[in-house]
Amino acid sequence: MDPFFELDASTQAEEIMSRIRKQRKERKLLLSEQDIQEDPFVDLYWKAKEVQENSNPIPIPQNAPFRFIKRIIGKLIRTYTRGQVHFNQSTTAYTELVLKHFKNMHNNYLQLEGKYQDSLQLLNSYEQDRRDMERKIETLSRTIADLKQSTTHTNDRISNLDDWLKSLNTAHDNLYQWVELINGRMDRAENYQQRVRKELFAEIKYTDTHSIQSTKLEAKIINTEKYNRMLENKTLKVNLGSGTLIEDEYINVDMREIDGVDVVADARELPFPEASVSELYLSHIIEHFSEQEMRDKVLPHWYSKIAYGGKIKVICPNWKAMLDGYAQGEISYEVLKEVTFGSQEYEGNYHYNMFTPQTLQQMLEEIGFVNVQIIASSRKNGMCYEMDVEGERSR
Repeated sequence: MDPFFELDASTQAEEIMSRIRKQRKERKLLLSEQDIQEDPFVDLYWKAKEVQENSNPIPIPQNAPFRFIKRIIGKLIRTYTRGQVHFNQSTTAYTELVLKHFKNMHNNYLQLEGKYQDSLQLLNSYEQDRRDMERKIETLSRTIADLKQSTTHTNDRISNLDDWLKSLNTAHDNLYQWVELINGRMDRAENYQQRVRKELFAEIKYTDTHSIQSTKLEAKIINTEKYNRMLENKTLKVNLGSGTLIEDEYINVDMREIDGVDVVADARELPFPEASVSELYLSHIIEHFSEQEMRDKVLPHWYSKIAYGGKIKVICPNWKAMLDGYAQGEISYEVLKEVTFGSQEYEGNYHYNMFTPQTLQQMLEEIGFVNVQIIASSRKNGMCYEMDVEGERSR
């Protein structure tokens, strides 16, 4: 007789459960991760084997003597419940595992179907691109053939173009030489004009010195409409010593009656009411007066004509900047001399004084101007370095 049947019921139950745990452990050891990757259903096979092994929880021997049957069955019935529970658990786990695999298979099928549709669309797109590429290749082939055909004509044209460019360069060199010749002649003509101008004014100056000195310039308003309108609107702006540099928004004043001048007057005796000028604009004027006359008469006269809060704007050579330019070789001695003393070709073109931004600012403040500011100190204007200084009449 099998020693198993000599055991008591509790020991037999423990023996059965021990065998079940051993078999389960052996199956887990035999089943590796690589086995699952190679065959996704291998765990399903093992679970089915476990259910089969647990299908007979009560092992009744076939040839046992009858007198032992009652005793054996009594002992085994006590272990039946545990074996049956384990069998039920194995069967349930097996069923759940089968359902899990079916769900995975269904999901994989859906994914494969989506990938198939995407692949099909991509294939159709590739086919369309292939047909488009074939048409483009055909067009490009025709274009290359046409380009090869026109290359010969293009080479001929390039050769003719090179010859034309060579002739054009030769003509440009000749033109440059001709322009240089014209520039030289223009420079000589301009120098001659300046010399004749100086000689002419000098001749006029010394023809009748006494009559020029004894004649007093009488003020005369030429453009009365413009003058009265600006005076009435209190927008009287004066461009003093305008010469030929006429400004439309100003009353242009000069001692010579030339085109564009609105008022003919001496800068020392302006025919404007007291405190009526909103802005007095002086461009290269103050250097034509001596410093003593400027301090004692001219500037006080201009100050009285400017309205309260009105502006004075003075532009004149910056003598320090001129000296620095001469020392650095930027201007010549002739230019320095002419800017310093004036051209002297007529009576009104003598320079009697020179200023720096600081000396001009100081003189304006001494007369009574306030908020005196240096707008520009070394601005290049032709052959002159000029400065721009502004101030206001105190209210």
